[in-house]
Amino acid sequence: QGCEKWTQNSHCQQKGEDQIPDLKHLPRLQWDEWMKTLATFKYAVHLMPTVAAGTFSLNCAYFGIPCIGNVELDTQLTFFPDISVDVNNITDARSLAEILCTNPVVYDSISKQAMELCRESYHVNKQKWISHIENTIL
Repeated sequence: QGCEKWTQNSHCQQKGEDQIPDLKHLPRLQWDEWMKTLATFKYAVHLMPTVAAGTFSLNCAYFGIPCIGNVELDTQLTFFPDISVDVNNITDARSLAEILCTNPVVYDSISKQAMELCRESYHVNKQKWISHIENTIL
């Protein structure tokens, strides 16, 4: 619906992925370049069936990018509980994408919730950490 569709080139490219109309491919990027690039996007969909890692959902949450993704993935469910779907549930994923694209209130709510949950879960309070080190190690 007027949004460009992008994916990363990777070793796990799906068969037939090159058949998706208008799908653009990002080159392989170093981590810092990938983070800068990811931060420019407004929406994300990550329905990968494997649940070995959850960094994509985590990174999206950090930037406040709503990510429709696999409900089985712990970071997806933690940061995006309202837009997590079964991996093969394309119908619900499309419906959620439509809502995110057309309802700025829902988009903003999911974006803000994800950033807050991410910071609560993964933010490091440097002063608290220094105090901990001083009190337990030094």
